[in-house]
Amino acid sequence: EFLFRQGYSLTETYVELLAQRSKGNPLFIREYLALLRAGGFMLREEEHYALAPDALKLEIPDSLDAVVQQRLKALAGDLRELLAHSSVQGQNFSAQVLSGTKNEMPASRIFKYLNQLEEDYRLVSELEDQRLVVKVGPEYRFVHALLQQVLYQDLSEGQRRLLHQVIARLLESLYAENASTHSFSLANHYELGGNLPRAINYYFQACQQAIATQALDEALQLARKTEELARRILSSDHRASA
Repeated sequence: EFLFRQGYSLTETYVELLAQRSKGNPLFIREYLALLRAGGFMLREEEHYALAPDALKLEIPDSLDAVVQQRLKALAGDLRELLAHSSVQGQNFSAQVLSGTKNEMPASRIFKYLNQLEEDYRLVSELEDQRLVVKVGPEYRFVHALLQQVLYQDLSEGQRRLLHQVIARLLESLYAENASTHSFSLANHYELGGNLPRAINYYFQACQQAIATQALDEALQLARKTEELARRILSSDHRASA
């Protein structure tokens, strides 16, 4: 039923094999069949897609992670790099912030690529609820958290740290006088970017906001986080002086 609704007409034997390998995971099925389509292993027949004869010779991967890796490897270099930069913002990401981390790429090309990734590859989707569009531009979302996680982990530790630093500064500038209302996000990016003093400042602001709204459990967690980072700075200073 799922395959039929997605526009595929496959043999019962292949459906059973795909169900067995995927364990019925819809993301696995959708992404693997999209991979076959991109590789020319699907034939258009009236209103449905059917397997090309060569597709039967291909071994279906045994894990969702392997399917996602193959799917991403099939992307052109610029598209994959753009997605990798997007992944550092999280599952949701802003086009304007992305433009700041890819400042060598014109904004028009970034939007062209994002549209391609949405319409042709169906890896991202533009959010309908654009609450932050005035501040940070159109927002997008990875269609599944696993896509964002795989792309993020493929970046080196140094790349992730640098991009978190750039994103934190961009968001701080874009939010301007409203930065404190986004203190947790800013704190997280500054922490992952290695700027612990700035992270402590924003975690403390987030803690104060949690207290003001009577979210006491959250406030306690943020206070502990602030204390943890302060200890890390003191420990680092102590080792440096030694």
